[in-house]
Amino acid sequence: LSEISFTISQDGKVESSPVGVSVSIDLYVYWLEIALKHLIQSEAAHQVLLKAWEAHDDETSGFQLESEFASSMQCVTSAVVALDSFYAVVRDYVAIPTDDIEAWRANRTSRPKQIAEVFRRSFTIGPESFTMMRKILSEFYKWRDWFVHPPAGFDKPVRYEELHVGMEWRFVAFRFENARNLLSMALSLIAQLLHKPRPEHAGLVEHCSGLLPVVMPIVDQWEERYGLLLDREKLMLTQDHGEQDCPA
Repeated sequence: LSEISFTISQDGKVESSPVGVSVSIDLYVYWLEIALKHLIQSEAAHQVLLKAWEAHDDETSGFQLESEFASSMQCVTSAVVALDSFYAVVRDYVAIPTDDIEAWRANRTSRPKQIAEVFRRSFTIGPESFTMMRKILSEFYKWRDWFVHPPAGFDKPVRYEELHVGMEWRFVAFRFENARNLLSMALSLIAQLLHKPRPEHAGLVEHCSGLLPVVMPIVDQWEERYGLLLDREKLMLTQDHGEQDCPA
């Protein structure tokens, strides 16, 4: 709500101006939910695939292989977009000097490095966690290139270990196991950063405080199905005492 004003005349009459109303949603939360939904679909297809393969049911195996591939690719895509969307929100709250932006352009600094640097300035992140975060972001953008700019032509088959057979490499890359690992990193990174905004960025602090109750239930859903994602005791300890590192 904005532009709220009112006046009270001498006779007690109250007059008010029109109230401005603005609304917003945080899309990265939706992308995380979409990614988790597709991961669950990928898991279901993967389980049916293993049974059909063992039973030598070629028709069902082929269908479930493509289903696992499609759901895994959508999971990975959604996880990458969630990180990109989260970064866009952070950039709106944290001003980056023009000289730095021009230097990044001049040096052709990669997008993962730029995002990592913006996160470093926005959240309380220690040196070891910063190094790990840069590696994670670089990995995500490698996968982004695979589904946004797929190479043309033919290549040698890659072995799908659980099926003991070689196939087109993307069916091996975009499978349940890899999708689960990538989403776990994206969800964990966003959840941890939301706990650690730097106090000098008041708008970001307010945003993180408001979004934690929305993101943490997604973490709960993950952990109910796939196991521990965040060490909450350590996370709260670093938050309360202001330690200079996010938990691993």
